[in-house]
Amino acid sequence: MRACGQGGDVLRAVELLRTFSEDHGVPANAFVLNNMLKALSKAGQVTDACQILRQMQAKFAVAPDAISYNICMAAVARSPGQKKLSEVLQLHDEMILSGVRPNVRTFTTAISACATAGDWKQALSLLQKMEKKGVRANRFTYSAAISAMGKAGRWQHALALLHRMGERRVPANVVAFNAAMAACTSAGRWEEALGVLDILHDPGVDGAARAATHPLPSPDKITYCVGIEACEMGSRSGAVPAGIPLWQRAVQLLATIEQHQDIVDSDHQFYTMVILTCARGGQSAHAAEMLELVESRFAEHTPDVSTCNAVIEACARNGEWEEALEVFVLMQWRGQRATAASYRPLIRVLCAKGEWRKAVELLQEWECPTPGGVSACITACVDARDWGKADALFARAVRTRLLLCPVQREVEWAGAAGGSQAVLLLDVRGFPAGAAWLIVRHRLASLRAIPARDALPPDHLAGVLLSTDREETATSLAQELANLQPALIADHVPSDRSKLMVGWAAVRDWAHAAV
Repeated sequence: MRACGQGGDVLRAVELLRTFSEDHGVPANAFVLNNMLKALSKAGQVTDACQILRQMQAKFAVAPDAISYNICMAAVARSPGQKKLSEVLQLHDEMILSGVRPNVRTFTTAISACATAGDWKQALSLLQKMEKKGVRANRFTYSAAISAMGKAGRWQHALALLHRMGERRVPANVVAFNAAMAACTSAGRWEEALGVLDILHDPGVDGAARAATHPLPSPDKITYCVGIEACEMGSRSGAVPAGIPLWQRAVQLLATIEQHQDIVDSDHQFYTMVILTCARGGQSAHAAEMLELVESRFAEHTPDVSTCNAVIEACARNGEWEEALEVFVLMQWRGQRATAASYRPLIRVLCAKGEWRKAVELLQEWECPTPGGVSACITACVDARDWGKADALFARAVRTRLLLCPVQREVEWAGAAGGSQAVLLLDVRGFPAGAAWLIVRHRLASLRAIPARDALPPDHLAGVLLSTDREETATSLAQELANLQPALIADHVPSDRSKLMVGWAAVRDWAHAAV
C-alpha cells in the first residue's frame, strides 16, 4: 500500500484495500487510508482524496490524523484553480474543529498557498497562530512566508522575517534569502536586495536584513540573477553607491553564474541587464563585448533596440564613434528600427569627432529628426566652413517647420509677412552656435535686400550682433555689417566704423548700448 501511495497507483491501492477488508477481514486503518490519499493526490484526483478524507470516520471508522489533512491540503495547494487558497484554509479549519492538532507541515502548506495567492496578511496571521499553538516554524515555513511578502511588495516584512529567523536560530536556506531579495527588487529597493546578498558573502555585514544564522547557505543561480536585477535597477535610477560600482558587481555576478551554473536560453535577459548596467555606468567596452556575446550565444534572443541604444549612448559619451556606429549598423542589418535615442548620441559624437559628413548622412536618413540633431549637424558644418551644406540643413529645418529652440514657436516661418523679416526679428540668443550663425547669415542677406528707406533701427542691427556668443562669428558679422552700402546703415552705426572691427569688446559695447 505504501508503494501504491508513493507511486500514485490508485487502482492497485483500491484493489488492495478491497482485498484486505473484504477477503481477509482486515479493517482499514489510518496508515492504509493515508496511503490511499497519497495515491489519489499524486494521480491528480484531488476531489476524490478530499471526499475520502471527510468519509474516513463514517465509512471506515478511522479518524483522520494530521498526516491525512496534510496530504489533502498539499494536494489542493498544488492543484490548478483560483479558489485553492480558500479550500486549503477550509481543510485547515476542519482539521482544528475535528480536534486534530496541526503541525509545522500543516502551517507551512497553508502559508505556501498564501504565497501562491499573494495573500500576505493571511500568511502573517497563520504565523501568529503557529506561535499561539506552540508550533515552531522551520526554514520552509519562513521561506514560504517571505515569498508571500515578496509577491505583495511587502519588503519590510520580508526582511523582518529573515531577521527573525536569525533571532530564533532557525537555519536559513537559500530559498529564504532569494525570496527576501526578490521582495526588495519587486518593490524597487535594490540597495536592500544587494544588502541581503552581501550577508551571504559576509555574515558580519551591517544592514536591516541581517540574519545571524550559521552556517549561512551558499548562493545559487537565482541569488546571482536577482542580484544582477538589483544592479540594473540601481543603474537605472542613476545611483552611484559607495564601494564597488554597480556595473562591476553585475559583471562579477554574471561571471560567477557562467563559472558554476549551466546557462540556458532564458538567461539572455540577465545578460541584457548586465549590458544596460555597464552602459549606464559608462563602461562602453564591457557593454559592447557583452552585446557581441549575446549575439553569438542566444541566436533567438537578439538584443532589443533599447539595449542597443544604451550601448550607443555609452560609446558616444566616451567618444567612441566607430564602436557606436558599428552597433547602429548592426541594428539596421537585423532589421531593427532605429529611434531618436539611436540617432541623437551617434550624430553628437560624429560631430564632436569631426565626422560631420557621416553625421549629415545619418541626419538625412532620419525620418523625424529632433532639433538637437539638426543643430548639432549645422554647427559641425559651420565649424568645417561648409556653408553650402549648413545652409541646406538650415533651409530644410525652416521648410519642415522644425523647431530649433522654444523661441521659434513664436514665429511662423512660412506665413510670416515679408518672410525675411521673421528671421530678422527672431531672438536667437538661446540657439546653438551653428543654428544662430546660419540665422545671422540669412539676416545679412535680408538686410542687403531691404531698401534704404526701410533700414532697420539700431536695436535690430544690434540684435543681429548679439545673436551669437562666439567672438569669431560676431567679429566677422560686424565686418560684414560695416561693409554694407553706407546708405543702408547710415545713422545707425557708430560714427567711427573702425570700432566695429577693433575687437569683440567694442562690438559688444555698441550692441548692448543700442539695445
